[in-house]
Amino acid sequence: MSGFREILKHSGNYLIANLATRALAFISIPVYTRLLSTEDYGITAVFLATTGILNSLIALNFDASTSRYYYDKTTEEDFKTFVGTSILISVMVIGVTSSLICIFAPQMSVWTQLPIAVVYLLVPMAILNVVCSTFVQIYQPRKWSKPVALSSLTRVYLGFAFSITLILLLPSEKYLGQIWGQILAGTVMSIYWTKKIAPFVVWRFERRHLRYIFHYSIPLIPYALSGVIIEQFGKLTVASNDGMSQAGFYTLAISIASLTAIVTEITHMAWYPYYMEYMKSGNYEQHDCDLVRIFKLTCIAAMFFSCFGREIGLILAKKNFTSALNLVPILTIGYVCHQLSYAYMRNISFVLKTGYMSVIVISSGCANVLLNSIMIPRWGTLGAAIAVALSYVLMASLSWFCSVRIIKVRGIPLLKLLKPLAILLLFQVQLYWIFMVENLWSSLGLKIVLFIMLGVILFRNDRQAILNIMQRFINR
Repeated sequence: MSGFREILKHSGNYLIANLATRALAFISIPVYTRLLSTEDYGITAVFLATTGILNSLIALNFDASTSRYYYDKTTEEDFKTFVGTSILISVMVIGVTSSLICIFAPQMSVWTQLPIAVVYLLVPMAILNVVCSTFVQIYQPRKWSKPVALSSLTRVYLGFAFSITLILLLPSEKYLGQIWGQILAGTVMSIYWTKKIAPFVVWRFERRHLRYIFHYSIPLIPYALSGVIIEQFGKLTVASNDGMSQAGFYTLAISIASLTAIVTEITHMAWYPYYMEYMKSGNYEQHDCDLVRIFKLTCIAAMFFSCFGREIGLILAKKNFTSALNLVPILTIGYVCHQLSYAYMRNISFVLKTGYMSVIVISSGCANVLLNSIMIPRWGTLGAAIAVALSYVLMASLSWFCSVRIIKVRGIPLLKLLKPLAILLLFQVQLYWIFMVENLWSSLGLKIVLFIMLGVILFRNDRQAILNIMQRFINR
């Protein structure tokens, strides 16, 4: 249990970071839905969705190789030289890609339905995110989770303060207030990130490092985009077919459902250094034990937001923003399957076979585009939610098949993860009967009972470990 306690310790720090990162989509919902029109809310949602896609493309994902090379470095000097090479090549690539975005801004405006002035703002936003990613890539493998958490927390709340101030000051086009608020916050934080990155940089260009970066990062671009494309492409398609207001409604539903992914993100960020240690030492028993617990935590989170997502949305947002909240349970299943795909794609990355990951995510992404094009014109936002869930199911299936059957790298037995997933699905089905209960208090009571029952069933074998962890937290 010592390893799992350490994971929970770092998960606590990353929890702060992820809650902060998602604050604009969740904690700030009551503010933004009252200060912005439904159309303005949709524009900012599409802007952030497009930025999510550009984050990996604007520097060709070169920054992603830093944390992986940390485990292959020969010396600290070697690692610093690698970081320097990565930054130099990233700057050159950013110069080219930024120019292309500006040249083709009118075409991008038509495709995304964003005002052309907003398209130009995609460039500084994406560049600032790359600087932030470089900082995280250096500090995460060293298990220095506190600086990552604190910087993310500061950035988001600073951006929130700037955004609200500018929204109140602008007489029209108030969506620009939120966008410029995020850019200003990122600019301020880039001073901190640069200062923290500087001690780990040696400005020297090494060909062998460049080969490593290309070999690892380029094939990984589709993987880096996988979650973004599947989650965000639906927003773009909904905006194109049904307008910015419907994109805003769908964004609120996906913002609540995506809180399930917080558990995935914080635990896997915290667990990654231990995962590398387990795989290099062949400690597969501890690997499987930790991964099953992490997956169960994701199932618990999915059930919580499936049960109470509608109530959360109704409390936070204005009523005219909440028409798509019934989609939350469908979307949470998608995020659980995304977690399942993580379990096997990480193994593919471990053996540096990132080309296979590209095939997996390209296949899933193409399936998502096809499903969106068929389902959204027929069923609107419901079609987008179903497309998300089915795309992640396909990604999980392909990840398992590629990892276990093709590459044949050692991975956790699939049955260990399918058991908690099957239990979750069984409980999700019961929710649809409860949704028909008209009395609010009766409905809430049944949901609470159902949620507690799932927790007891999933963690019945881990109850002593959980009690020990809780006791330590209490003693602290």
